[in-house]
Amino acid sequence: MDIGRAYTYMFDDKDWLKKLAIGGLVMLIPILNFVALGYAIRALRNAREGQDLPLPEWDDWGGDFVKGLLITIATIIYELPAIVAFLLGLAAASVFEEQACMWGGYCPGFLWSLLVAFITPALFLQYAKYDSFGALFRFGEIWRIITTKFSDYLVAALMVLVAFIVASVIGSVACGIGVAWTSFWAYLVQSHLMAQLQPGTPAVETGAGI
Repeated sequence: MDIGRAYTYMFDDKDWLKKLAIGGLVMLIPILNFVALGYAIRALRNAREGQDLPLPEWDDWGGDFVKGLLITIATIIYELPAIVAFLLGLAAASVFEEQACMWGGYCPGFLWSLLVAFITPALFLQYAKYDSFGALFRFGEIWRIITTKFSDYLVAALMVLVAFIVASVIGSVACGIGVAWTSFWAYLVQSHLMAQLQPGTPAVETGAGI
């Protein structure tokens, strides 16, 4: 796995400054930032086909918006057990007036959220493969993405985490506004790492559609 290239490939695009600038601006705007997530999925799909450069053009705003919205909805659905655990912890603490009750919900909820964060890169890869919302809930396939090359997936997931930590630290320098641009860069890093994990030829393999 070429981690160095994943972190820097986007800067080899002759129009990288323009494309990343647009990505950062889009990330700044609530709701519209779904477009940036969809763009990252297109970048992942291209990289799987061995065409990581040039980066995609910003020419499919509607399609990217739908992709970004659906991957966000799927992530929220995966987070529902954690949300329920948090709410049950708060309710129990309120009823029984015991702080331990709250932590009884927070701890499993937090652990579940960590699990969701761990599998999220696989969800992006799954969506890039099939362009299908339903494919995001084919648990067996997602599990195989993670376990078939588990050591590689673990390294990739950790490098994605590092990318977002770096994005947060560097982006916070500009009163926090810079995080929009650095986070967009981190999503592109994630795209390349996932493409390396499971390269493929066809843009959409099977099960296309919502």
